[in-house]
Amino acid sequence: MPPRIAVGRIADQTGRVDLYSGTPNSQGASLFAVTALMRAGVPVVERLDNTVAEIELSYARQHLLSDTPERAGTSGDNFRPILAGQIAGSRYYIIGGVTELNYNIASSGVQLQVGGSSIDGPRAQAGGSRYVMNVAVDLRLVDTRSQEVLDSVSFQKQVVGAERGIGLSGSGSQVEGLLNGGTGAMEPLQFAVRTIIERGVFELLAGLQSRDPRPACLPAGPGGAL
Repeated sequence: MPPRIAVGRIADQTGRVDLYSGTPNSQGASLFAVTALMRAGVPVVERLDNTVAEIELSYARQHLLSDTPERAGTSGDNFRPILAGQIAGSRYYIIGGVTELNYNIASSGVQLQVGGSSIDGPRAQAGGSRYVMNVAVDLRLVDTRSQEVLDSVSFQKQVVGAERGIGLSGSGSQVEGLLNGGTGAMEPLQFAVRTIIERGVFELLAGLQSRDPRPACLPAGPGGAL
């Protein structure tokens, strides 16, 4: 059986915060990693949110928790027992962070205007711009028992945005008009974070194959192309 793996905090460590929209980076990077591990067929133990487990253990200690609650009051042993060693442990865990978010690392644009310089007459404008930003993550694989960092990876992805616009205006002694239009698009930043998290997780699992005699089976590649 493949070794069990847990996922710890993969936090947004870029320090980027917008006054109106909050943090631009996804705060669910740890969940992305859990999903990637499950897609790879690796046994995963829950360590991110143990709230429900702790509540149920507390009820079980008080003999208030039962798997057959309809039998309450009819049997003295109608409660869920707590057994030594019933919780599965992890052999390794993955932690890290989203470490880079760089705006406008490259940009380009062009503006064109055609028309007379007089007040009257038609005029046309067209323009476009392109800009690039990038996001990066750093992940590490840790041995749960020894706390030794076995491997670390770093991946980044560029996010590209583009804007295009066109305008037409004209005026005369009796007629005046204005027409503007444009389009804009940007690659989704959160999907970029998911893509590099998946790539990082698969890379760590690939490195684990040479360390563990019973490695997990890995998929052909990450969920998104870099």
